[in-house]
Amino acid sequence: MISKVTLLKPDFDWLTKEELLRIVRGWKFLFLFYWPVFGQLKFQMAEVRKSRHGYHLVLWVRNNIPDYLIPFLQLCLRSHRAREVLNLTRVLTPALRDGHEFNVLYDTKYRIVPDGLELVGYETPQPRLTKQVTRIIKGFRKRRKRKVKKI
Repeated sequence: MISKVTLLKPDFDWLTKEELLRIVRGWKFLFLFYWPVFGQLKFQMAEVRKSRHGYHLVLWVRNNIPDYLIPFLQLCLRSHRAREVLNLTRVLTPALRDGHEFNVLYDTKYRIVPDGLELVGYETPQPRLTKQVTRIIKGFRKRRKRKVKKI
């Protein structure tokens, strides 16, 4: 059976790079836990982007995760609470989705001004931070050899 790739898109506002890495290191349990509906998270790749207020992460996992569980899982990853409540509302109320995806991170944001639109924010890729996050998550799966003391 081929499993579907699911995109998890946690949003972290007002964090420094060091705080973000500390949060990612705390995800070990979430990646080793066997979730009842979709099993253990099978990490494929990550992308980190700097936004105006913090960081956006996109995590590709090879799991078929139902839409209604994605906001919960992103909340477990310590994503922005209000965003995940709104995502869950859109999942549970299809009329609010209006045919659009519910789990959106905007790469550019505009504000309406009298002359038209004004660019107020955009994302910038963070390749070095992406490598650090990927290394941390892939490290969760590695087994450490225990040193045996010789008597």
